Amino acid sequence: MSGIMGQLLQASDPRFAYDITAFGAYQTMIVTALVCFPYFGLTVLVCHMFSSVRELPWKKRVDFYSRIVSTTHAIIVTILAYILLHDEKNGFGGLEGRELAEVAPPAAAHLCAATVGYFVYDLVIMALGDQLSDTPMLIHHSFGIVAFSSGIFCKSCVYFVVLALTFEGSTFFVNLRAHLHSLGWKNSLVYKVNGVLMALSFFFFRIRILHRFPLGVLAAWDGLRLAPLLHQTFIVVIIAVGIALNLYWFYLISSGIVRIVLKRTKVDAEKKRS
Repeated sequence: MSGIMGQLLQASDPRFAYDITAFGAYQTMIVTALVCFPYFGLTVLVCHMFSSVRELPWKKRVDFYSRIVSTTHAIIVTILAYILLHDEKNGFGGLEGRELAEVAPPAAAHLCAATVGYFVYDLVIMALGDQLSDTPMLIHHSFGIVAFSSGIFCKSCVYFVVLALTFEGSTFFVNLRAHLHSLGWKNSLVYKVNGVLMALSFFFFRIRILHRFPLGVLAAWDGLRLAPLLHQTFIVVIIAVGIALNLYWFYLISSGIVRIVLKRTKVDAEKKRS
């Protein structure tokens, strides 16, 4: 898209630019954070009905409750992100090349704002639950706030931020694994099956699409190079760190499954010899 025709198309397409103040992304961020707190309270009331949850230590109970909110957020944003990526009217559907760097749909700003609001809420819950010592989660949330804030304040490369939100599709099985572990089901068949499903979902929602980030940046470079150098560097660094983290996490998940399979094989072999 270039020249006078490109400018005319961009002027007539509301996806190419937006005013975050006019579209109320700030309000979306605040409302999401405020809604999460009563929803957390509702999970506490419901889960308190079960003795297996009530008997958990305070930190584990808070983690149990917060992961239910996390799963709900993950399901919602994954669905909305996929809709945005394929919606030709309000999202990124049908776009390619430098358009991926130039398009900034208002709906994308709202989705990113809602995610930032969720992260802010969860940091407060972590503080109340004395979980700020959980360094990996603290880094994850801080990294997420910075990355998804770029989807609100920056008018380029918002596509990559929304694409990253589809990663949340694997969160359901990650949180279910933590729930089963807290309830003492670590040696159950359900826990093992969930482990396999977690690995498969992690591959499907994350590893399978990692190549789209560097390839997308190369395809959109004509548009990205017009952005400030700091923003260019930010996008490249965020993508590089994101790819490295997800490959590392997938390595840990896969190696864990391999260890379980080898352990089981060794036990079966010893039973046969005896």
